[in-house]
Amino acid sequence: MQVAAVRMAVALGRLADLGLYCTPRMLRHYESLYGLDIPRTEGGQRLYTEELVEKLRIISVLTKFKLPKAFIRDVISEDLTPAYAEQLDELIEMLMFIRDKLRRRSGMA
Repeated sequence: MQVAAVRMAVALGRLADLGLYCTPRMLRHYESLYGLDIPRTEGGQRLYTEELVEKLRIISVLTKFKLPKAFIRDVISEDLTPAYAEQLDELIEMLMFIRDKLRRRSGMA
């Protein structure tokens, strides 16, 4: 990807300013694992576009919850089918059930 074609891009050091807290090692891992096309400066420094920052946030959250890599790849590639919506509805329902159970247990309900 040509850097000139990027509307807004930030260097690694500014990602925390955008609310994305990942180590450089983790970012390189995500880049390799999920085939992210990260533009670079002439000097080879990675530049993170708004779209990439959004994808990295999604990857970070879904990875934290141990969701399958294939699912995460589909989500960030936007290669989703209507079946995913049903699966997400089930997941959301289960997460809400678990959240409510934890709140009741801790007296937060």
